[in-house]
Amino acid sequence: MTATMHFDGTLHVVIASEAKQSFTHKKRHLLKEVCEKTYKKKKFLYSNTIVSCNYS
Repeated sequence: MTATMHFDGTLHVVIASEAKQSFTHKKRHLLKEVCEKTYKKKKFLYSNTIVSCNYS
């Protein structure tokens, strides 16, 4: 699995087709949840950094 952060703030998760086929639906769903939580956390931290930089 490869997760890449792009400059526009979007997160792209690329999973090899072979690995995707070997996963059950439940595992894929769980993986998606973990990635979304990580992204939201990063986005939140990034937003706070911008706010603190603007007001200092």
